[in-house]
Amino acid sequence: MSSKYEFKLELTRYKEIPLDKYGKNFVFIVNEKRYQTCRLVADLLSPTICQLHYSDPTINEFHINTRNVGNFQHILNLTNFDNNIISESEIPFINEILKILNNNSIQIHIPEESLTTSNAFELLKKHQLYGQFYSPQLQKDIEFISTHFCDLN
Repeated sequence: MSSKYEFKLELTRYKEIPLDKYGKNFVFIVNEKRYQTCRLVADLLSPTICQLHYSDPTINEFHINTRNVGNFQHILNLTNFDNNIISESEIPFINEILKILNNNSIQIHIPEESLTTSNAFELLKKHQLYGQFYSPQLQKDIEFISTHFCDLN
């Protein structure tokens, strides 16, 4: 009887690929500013763009207009697969970009804030606004407010 063995290529190998050496044959135009990258990066960052490439492999640019201001380079930097740092002020922009790119694979780890009766509603509003990143905290907010309802103004 023959045994079957599994094997796979580890994602860590991807980190070793010098993406900056590939031709910058794709352009994100974000709020009128151009960000050049390679097509592979565009496909990794956006299932929407990846799907467009199935339909038309010649697509080489993608236009994005946002209400919020931010630096799209932070999104491109994610292809290093390391933890990247952004400020809290960038979250609305990042959130908007991720929705446009249709990307649910990018995670923002937000430090938990201490809930108190004086900040519970403020944090609840903030967490609702960016629910995609705050979903575990959002549940804690609701539980805290419901158990401390008599103490809240």
